[in-house]
Amino acid sequence: MDTAGFVGFVPEPNCGRGTVGILWSCVVTIILSTWTTLHNDISPPGSSRWRWTKSKLGSAIYCALFPEALAMVAIMLLVRARRLSASIRDFPGWSQFSHRQSFLVVQDGIYSKQSSEIRHNRIHRLLEPDALVRLVQTTGLGPEDMGFPTDDEIEDRSKKDWLLKSISISQTLWFVANVLSRVVQGFQVSLLEDLTIAYAFCGLIMLIAWFDCPQDIHQAFIVDFERGSENGTRNEPQVDQRQTPNPAPKQQDLIIKAIPTVPMILVTMLLFGVFCGIHLAAWNYPFPSDGPGSAWTWRSCALATFILGFPSSSYLIMAVDDHVPEPSSLPRIKRLAVLLIMFLYVAIRLFTVFLSLYAFKNAPMGIYTKPSWTAYWAHL
Repeated sequence: MDTAGFVGFVPEPNCGRGTVGILWSCVVTIILSTWTTLHNDISPPGSSRWRWTKSKLGSAIYCALFPEALAMVAIMLLVRARRLSASIRDFPGWSQFSHRQSFLVVQDGIYSKQSSEIRHNRIHRLLEPDALVRLVQTTGLGPEDMGFPTDDEIEDRSKKDWLLKSISISQTLWFVANVLSRVVQGFQVSLLEDLTIAYAFCGLIMLIAWFDCPQDIHQAFIVDFERGSENGTRNEPQVDQRQTPNPAPKQQDLIIKAIPTVPMILVTMLLFGVFCGIHLAAWNYPFPSDGPGSAWTWRSCALATFILGFPSSSYLIMAVDDHVPEPSSLPRIKRLAVLLIMFLYVAIRLFTVFLSLYAFKNAPMGIYTKPSWTAYWAHL
């Protein structure tokens, strides 16, 4: 395939590819693969819809710029939700506690009523995973006693649109198949398409990790764990008589175990390695010069994504795991080093997106040649 020569804007042909067609296909795939899989935290009770909308839009912009970071967040939330399920199912009455209910707690979707003195002020307290486990252990209340939402109640509030998700999956699979067909048949792929494949990969990670997670719930649920005590039901810790009696567990043993640092760092390394590898797949992309849009610039950005993104995410994991202090409490030099790495990572990611678009200014002609078998298929 002769790929000599570079062109700028190419209008849409009757049967082929043009600049607008490539841009449209990539933008639609990125939006669908990120927006439909996005699960932001749930707003507190009494919050306005505008607050939730701002949070949703902010998360969408963050996901559009840094999908690999949000994919890592999705994995971390999945681990926390599964650990909550495993911990609370050991208590009587909680054996059917589902992953969907665990995700609801992890997503700040459960608030408890405060004591009766301030209840008239409608002040509620966020019920975090650790607090829920301690509460169940100390009071012996079951989910029905405190009015914990069931899967059906959660599903009623959730705004998951399976039709839109199906469209998103179909478009993403079609896009990936189209790009793979070009690679197999020796046709060139634009940098923006290479970048879109990386977005699709992160979208797939988020889709799998958040499969059981409720989506687009505007306001959190409110549970009343005092209700069971007032009604005289199970206000003392219960012991499962089927198990061999053991000494009472220590308080720290009841807390949800922190995210395992070493395995999560390995998962982070794998995630960023694949994300970086997708960028490096365009290693031989022909650039017209050694200017801003040059081969070494793209390769350097791809490698920097791993070099800077991996330690940044690893620090986030260790911070969540309480192995390291928050950046604000670090010594000045270490705090500046952490902030500098994160700033450089953000700058590199933004420049990578810019470079993928800038490449259309002088792109090789080969990216506009279309394989014959796709010429008769509709393409978004």
